Parts: sequence; C-alpha cells; structure tokens
Amino acid sequence: MLRIQSDDNMDEPINVQGTARGMLDEPMAVLFQHQWELYRKFVDNNYFYHREVYGELHRILVDEVVQPFRFLDIACGDARATVETLRGMRVAHYYGIDLSQAALELASKALKLLGCPVTLDHRDFVEALRDWPKPVDVVWIGLSLHHLLTPGKLSLMREIRDIVGNRGFFLIYENASPDGEDRDAWLRRWERQNQPL
Repeated sequence: MLRIQSDDNMDEPINVQGTARGMLDEPMAVLFQHQWELYRKFVDNNYFYHREVYGELHRILVDEVVQPFRFLDIACGDARATVETLRGMRVAHYYGIDLSQAALELASKALKLLGCPVTLDHRDFVEALRDWPKPVDVVWIGLSLHHLLTPGKLSLMREIRDIVGNRGFFLIYENASPDGEDRDAWLRRWERQNQPL
C-alpha cells in the first residue's frame, strides 16, 4: 500500500508512507501514459458527461453539505475534475483511493491547490474500504462501481454507509440507462453520441 499524506502545513512536501513499489518501470510508464492520454481525451471531450456530472456534484456540495467536510474520492485517478469541483470550498480533509500509483502521483500535484490535508491510498478500493479507519462526510465514486458484481456492490455500499453514518452523503456517478432503455437501445445511443465529428 502506498499512502501519500500531507499535513496541515501545506508548505511542506507531501509525506509518502507505506510499502508500495517504487516508480513504474519504463515500459509500464509508457503504457500508462498512452492509456491515460486516451482517457483524458474522453474526459476533455466530455464523452462521459464529466462537465455535467461534476457540475451536479458541485451543486450538491454547495447546497446540501455542511462545510467544512471530509471528502473520500473512490477511484480518484488524477483527481483533476474533483479538484476543480472542490476549489473554493472548505474541505477539512481529502482522501483518495486508486489502484494506479502513476495516477496518484498526478493527483498529489493537483490536490495541492485545495490547501487542505490530503491522504492518498494506493490499493484496490474494495480492500481499502473494508478496513477504512475514519468517518467521512462525503463519499464520491464515479464510473467505477460497475466493476463489481451485484453482491460486491451491495457489500461496498454497506461499508460506505458505515463510513458516512446517518448524516453523510454517498454520491455515485455511473453511465446508466434511463428507465425503460434496454441494452440494445443503450448501445445505439452510445454509438450515436460517439460518432466522429
């Protein structure tokens, strides 16, 4: 596990703790960079509706969540969209979990803009949530819950319920079908919206 943590003094470098492997070897770094560039193209061109989704996340955080709040970002990646969403808010602590060490290294740089304590955890989010040590006020997971089978989703949601308690928020974004849309209609819609311009 790699744990990257900043303390309250944001002028100091982020502290790296844990037993994670070092930097990616060169072939893996090249592969990650290629895949990450492809993913960024999807995000930057709004193919997954990130602008709308993170706009709604921002609205909920401003209108419904008491600040300051502790924020847990599951499968946080490079955290760029989350950082833009949280800027200007009073975040008591940001926690991020991701399986990609390279993405967490990018996130650690982006998260400095928030000016709050940051803890990044390099491991599978199911494993991380099983023994999560601290309560948080908001848990956010975007485009990652679908990786689990139904029983795993239910188990994860129960664990998150324990983490946020009775007053916390569990916010999910998945590219799901509208009511009444079957798989074939979903595939047709996906193909239409992703035609070259």
